[in-house]
Amino acid sequence: MLCIPNTNIWIGNASDLRDIPSVLNSGVAAIIDLAAEEPFPTIPRATSYCRFALTDDGENNAADIQAAILAASTFVSVGLAIAICCSAGLSRSPSVAAATMSFISGDSLVASLELVSAVKHIDVSPAFWNQVVGVFSNMDAGTLYDAS
Repeated sequence: MLCIPNTNIWIGNASDLRDIPSVLNSGVAAIIDLAAEEPFPTIPRATSYCRFALTDDGENNAADIQAAILAASTFVSVGLAIAICCSAGLSRSPSVAAATMSFISGDSLVASLELVSAVKHIDVSPAFWNQVVGVFSNMDAGTLYDAS
């Protein structure tokens, strides 16, 4: 797993989730799992875990993408470190991480994706990215939980 600098967002893949002690030792308190065909990892009871079975083919339910972004954004906004993982860690997790960063900061999606790509090699599916862009353009920052 790799941490995006100046954030509490870690990006990983399915093999990272097979080594939960390492994930938790990095300070991660919540996991956003975007894998559609990977087995469920064994997560300790005190760890928040959200699974959104997304695919790179662009055929996802928009509500699932929005829920993944909102869940990740909510955890980060209250100060928790999160791991966003998908099968290979190259498309869905970087895309949702970028959308999370953009949702919180107000920066553009493209700028946020560029920050992610500076940390690790990415290979974002155009079909999935187009879905993220479409969903993101209809999201309202007022839907985020306010911990204050």
